[in-house]
Formats: sequence, C-alpha cells, structure tokens
Amino acid sequence: MCNLLKISPVSMKVSQTLVALVVFLGAAASLSAASIGFSFNSNRDNATAVMTSTTVAGVVPSTGWVNTDGGGDATAGATGTLVNNGVTVDWSSNGTWNTNNGAGNGDNILMNGYVDAINAGGAAQINLTGLSAMFAGSYDVYVYFGSDGNGRTGAVAGPGATFDFSTFSNQGGVEPFPFVQTTSTDGSNPDANYALFSGLTGDAQTFDLIRGSSNSGFHGVQIVGNLIPEPSSCLLIGVGGLLMMRRRRK
Repeated sequence: MCNLLKISPVSMKVSQTLVALVVFLGAAASLSAASIGFSFNSNRDNATAVMTSTTVAGVVPSTGWVNTDGGGDATAGATGTLVNNGVTVDWSSNGTWNTNNGAGNGDNILMNGYVDAINAGGAAQINLTGLSAMFAGSYDVYVYFGSDGNGRTGAVAGPGATFDFSTFSNQGGVEPFPFVQTTSTDGSNPDANYALFSGLTGDAQTFDLIRGSSNSGFHGVQIVGNLIPEPSSCLLIGVGGLLMMRRRRK
C-alpha cells in the first residue's frame, strides 16, 4: 500500500487562499474594454502625424486609432468620412490647422492637427454612427479640442451637456502630454483640452464645437466601451468568492 499524503489544516487554508487569489487575478485579467479613436490631421502635419495599429494615445491609453487625411491645403481635410472597425465618423468644419505638438508619441500626434471653426460664425461638427455593433453596452466618448493658441474660449456640445473651455492643447511636444478635462457648464471657461461624455448608449452621437473668442477645433474623438466581464470571468470570480467564504467559515 502507498502512504497517503498528509496535508495540515494550515496548509489547506493557505492553498485555498492562493487558489482564490489566482482565480481572481485571472478573472480580472480577462476583463476587456473596446476602444477606438479618430485623429484629425491638417495638411501641415499630414506626413508625420500618422496613427498606426500600434500607436497608443488618449486619456485612456489605447491602440485602435486611425487618422484622417489632411489633404494638400488647409481646406482639403475640413470635411470627410472615415470608418474604423465598423464605426463611421462624418465631420465638417471650415478648415484645418495644427499646433506645435509634433509627432513624438501618440498623444502629441493626436493633439497636433485639428478641424477648425474659423472666423465669426465658424463651426465644427463630429457625427458618429454604427456604434452599437462594436459597443453592445454603454460607452464613454472623449472629445479632444484645442488650437494653435492657448487661452481661446469656446464650448463642446454633446449628449446631455455643453462644456465650456479655454484652449490648452498647444504644448510644444512635451511628454507626457498634459491632458486636462473641462467639467464646466457655467461659462467660466477653464483651461482644458478634452471633455468626457460618459455612460452613453445608442448607435449614433453628435458633437459640436461652438466657437468663442477665436478659432479652435476638434483634435480627435475616442470611444471606450465600459468594462463587462466575459461569462468565463464571471464564473471564475464566483468560484473565487466561494473559496474565500469557505476559508472564513473554518
């Protein structure tokens, strides 16, 4: 006969704790959120401001970016349509321009070119469609804005809110890029370079840039799905919870 391996109660409790920890970490690692983005180029940065499949950019650092074609002059890229993973962006503006942020990394590429609301009565608009196919649940939209001169007032209107700002995107290529969110809706115009519209649902969304004291425009837009555990993750989390409860009862 073979001898049975004896395991002490202390060892059993330690083993259960380790199993639960491993299960929890494995479940957490399997959480995933889809993210895509559109970066608007101008003719002045078209050759260098290129988003590739490995470019990481945004307040939520992510790949999944594409950039528009800035064209051969200041108006060529002012309007257009672009598709990214089934999501379509249609944009319109009065022209394009760029900051001095350069193309040293993804954030600086994102915050370099922009579609511009030029002169009195100028406007810029972004229309997103096809969102439901990629984002089954709710999602957050980060709208990036600015100009080649800081301190220009304006506002971004989107679902449920209009956020005001003073432009703060011209940063000379500094790394890391200083993203600053506006949450102001009272006309105080704080320094900012992005607005967040969170918990959105539906297949289409529209965002407008309202020109204030001078020209400004959209640098880009990023859509991030809210985290939803995969079914296998939910099961693993449940098993981990049961193991922890059993350990506490002993």
